[in-house]
Amino acid sequence: MPNLTPPIRTVSEAFLYRARILNALSPENASFEPLMTLYLTDHTTPQIVKEAAESGFIRAFKLYPFGATTNSSYGVTDLNGLHDAFHAMEQYNLVLCIHAEIADPELDMLHREDAFISTHLNTLLTSFPALKIVVEHCTTKSTVDFISNYYTTHSIQGSPRLVGSITPHHLLFNTMKLFEHGKLQPDHFCLPILKSEFDRKGILQVVTHDTHGLFFAGTDSAPHLVASKSNQSGHGCAAGIFCAPNAVEFYAQAFDSMNQLNHLEAFLSQNGAKFYGLSINPQQKKLKLSRKPTQVMDVLEIPELSDSIRPLYAGQYIPWSVSPL
Repeated sequence: MPNLTPPIRTVSEAFLYRARILNALSPENASFEPLMTLYLTDHTTPQIVKEAAESGFIRAFKLYPFGATTNSSYGVTDLNGLHDAFHAMEQYNLVLCIHAEIADPELDMLHREDAFISTHLNTLLTSFPALKIVVEHCTTKSTVDFISNYYTTHSIQGSPRLVGSITPHHLLFNTMKLFEHGKLQPDHFCLPILKSEFDRKGILQVVTHDTHGLFFAGTDSAPHLVASKSNQSGHGCAAGIFCAPNAVEFYAQAFDSMNQLNHLEAFLSQNGAKFYGLSINPQQKKLKLSRKPTQVMDVLEIPELSDSIRPLYAGQYIPWSVSPL
């Protein structure tokens, strides 16, 4: 994702960031291909969109409403000012990924996603009929229902143009996870915030029974330092859950709870690739899921920063394990 400090707004910035990723790869992961996303701002132009399309490694723009989440101070303040950029994204077949929340301080955080969907999403879909859109990290039942219903009424030859990504934590947890054991749990704070049990069950039901490729994994994993999560800085707790190290196991746990493991492979490996027009597993790498408990690491040490990152379920055993096949 491009919401770094400073954000990745241009092709040249994305090129340098991509190079850093490639330089950090271990030999066994040398074949990994990072696909980049540019940060959409009020100043994104059709020329920037054109350059992104011609780069060969940028596949999407990410819309962060101003003030909605981590490092969103460069985010969009007025969607109407970006019509030319959206038309260019249609022309060059680049995807619009959306952090779908309205950042209104008078609007309850539990309702910000639904407010964005009802206020802006229909307008985007109608005004830009060829624009492919991902509602990233969907958190409410009404959002996944909207996506499903849109496909039913607007699909063309079975190809969706509106899809959603889902995090493991929004499949596994509700709002009360934030207050587990009667205490505030910073490691479970994320944006969009964890929602009600009604929403969690609604998302789980829709996603695990998806047969149209409308939903796929999107971890939204956030490797915040322990100091940032524990408010040692005095600037509040950083929003985000570090779930990447065991994301596949967490997704397996969620799908298994619905007896729908048969839909897990498509959710993890196929639906997203098809939507973005990518080859599915071109190197034929496979993972083996085993119903065997595995222990999550306690922390990921970051010596150069004299700090560490604490993953979801740090030090605990989870019911699934993953190994190369």
